[in-house]
Amino acid sequence: MLKRGFAEFLGSFLFCTTVCMCTVSPIPASGALASGLVLAGMVYASAHLSGAHFNPLVSIAMLIRGKMQASLLPVYIISQFLGAATSGLIFLTMHSGKPLTGLDLSQLPLQAILAEFIGSFGLIYVTLNVASSRNTQGNNYYGLAIGVTYTALAMALGPISGGVFNPSLSLVLGITNISQFSNLWMLWLGQFAGGVMAAVSFLFLSGKE
Repeated sequence: MLKRGFAEFLGSFLFCTTVCMCTVSPIPASGALASGLVLAGMVYASAHLSGAHFNPLVSIAMLIRGKMQASLLPVYIISQFLGAATSGLIFLTMHSGKPLTGLDLSQLPLQAILAEFIGSFGLIYVTLNVASSRNTQGNNYYGLAIGVTYTALAMALGPISGGVFNPSLSLVLGITNISQFSNLWMLWLGQFAGGVMAAVSFLFLSGKE
């Protein structure tokens, strides 16, 4: 259990660090691409250790789908949030004295919720199909599929909500003021609803196998 938690901590830390650091990159498109690439790499690196969730939505979906023990869910989610929070502290240390103007979604709450719902649904649906389905068992493209899906959805929906699709990342974006903390309820509402709907859709189409 400790090894699984540490693997989730590391994956979340590196993924969230990449996202945060790319927000100050002079290349606008680098964030989605770099984040998707590091996500794919960490999925390949840690899948044999913890399943490489790095996202509370994935863990909850795996529980609903029947591929995760309920007793492990708190360990995974706590590890993911700790990894994300640590990345935020690193980011603030490296960029101290450089205040950011946080993304404000207060004028577009419905659009932000829908964007996070769609992105989270797509990411979790793909993850369940390539990483947990019996029909795709043993494939060697699962990490690439997850990383590419995140990149594409972040590019498409990022201009609306920031393209987060991960509750632990949402929290650290608020802590660092990359996204205003008041946005958190919108992001989480869309994300959790999208993740649960993806799991339900998977069960409807494929069952628990």
